[in-house]
Amino acid sequence: MTESKLTPTELSPTGPPTTVTAGAGNTPINHETSFDRWNRKLRMTTGLGLKSSEEKQEWLLSRCRGWKDDLVETSPVIRYLLQHISTLPVPDSQPSSSEASRPTRSIPIPINCGICSPMRSAGLFSPNEPDPSSPTGGQVKLCADSLASKAHLEDVLSHELIHAYDHRRFDIDWTNLRHIACTEVRLVSLVFSSLAPMICGSIVRLKNKNIS
Repeated sequence: MTESKLTPTELSPTGPPTTVTAGAGNTPINHETSFDRWNRKLRMTTGLGLKSSEEKQEWLLSRCRGWKDDLVETSPVIRYLLQHISTLPVPDSQPSSSEASRPTRSIPIPINCGICSPMRSAGLFSPNEPDPSSPTGGQVKLCADSLASKAHLEDVLSHELIHAYDHRRFDIDWTNLRHIACTEVRLVSLVFSSLAPMICGSIVRLKNKNIS
């Protein structure tokens, strides 16, 4: 019988580790444990202890999409705006798309979350940016890294959806400063008119409380 001899590297506990492969394709085995998977899921859920910038961006995007999906279903303001946008015709100047690639009726315009740094804005309506799922060629972009809360996202999204509505309703030329100023003034007046009853009601209640 021939006696096999081990090399010093194989005998030494400090020698280079042997790469364990699986199958004929030599695919490295994933040594991630159940605890590692649980720990990552916990980090991605809470946003605490994120290990890299990529992981943080992934968490921000996931949070943004979750807030957006929830608001599309539950926010009266967002649902109202989406409903009225869906009733408007697509501007003739925009390229058409097939029925299969159009957004659903409840979401008539793409609403995408992204990382926008170093932009300062938390969102924008982009009327001419191509999107394969958009019948108008435009979309609403939400900046996941600039959104402080779900309520903040609701404010930003409602702001941009009003621009999307005006784009279809009034065929706005976004290179014309007069058109841009007009839609911004209109937006502010709409927001103020919706808040005015709340503000006035609070003032009346405060006066009555002071009088009594």
